[in-house]
Amino acid sequence: FATLCDLAHRAGYPQHLAWLWPLAVDGTIVQATIAVVALAAYTEQRRNRRFFWYVLTAAAAVSVAGNVLHALLPAELPPALAAIVACVAPLSLLATTHGLAVLCRFQPQTERMNP
Repeated sequence: FATLCDLAHRAGYPQHLAWLWPLAVDGTIVQATIAVVALAAYTEQRRNRRFFWYVLTAAAAVSVAGNVLHALLPAELPPALAAIVACVAPLSLLATTHGLAVLCRFQPQTERMNP
């Protein structure tokens, strides 16, 4: 969290707002993980589980890549990388909002698979 916060600051986020960037990344990971687990027992939710797996994979990749960038790059990021960092929060918001819509429509009274 601290490393991603510092990376956001290096990308141009003001210090008092930089903590929001790792919150978006980590929050997306948490939501996708919960959704994958919650939908695991429902065979008809295969498409939605796949969506959440993609989101989980992408968010985890962003988290790992952010840690690598933080370790390898100088104190101020090049403009192209700063632009990429700036795109992460709105994309996370889009993915989590869609994920919440999927979960709100889910009605678990359907028959469950036997474990």
